[in-house]
Amino acid sequence: MNLASSNSNYRALILNQAGFVIVEMIAADLNASGAGGAGKHGRPGLDALLDKRGVQVVKFTDWKKIEEAETARAREGAPREKFVTVE
Repeated sequence: MNLASSNSNYRALILNQAGFVIVEMIAADLNASGAGGAGKHGRPGLDALLDKRGVQVVKFTDWKKIEEAETARAREGAPREKFVTVE
């Protein structure tokens, strides 16, 4: 085995081991919050938190309208012209 191949295999082994560590961390987090995430409030909890913080949510259908308007106002050769403010 040459040195380049050996280094490549070593990096793959490290990345694979790091993946296992991350999975173990996620599992620990799920277990800490209850079996499989029980006790988390899901989408209704997220909606309540966003509402409490005054975050204006853009629905997918509204985002598609924004995307269409950005595409329509794009300069020649550009895919879109992003909006930076909303009035």
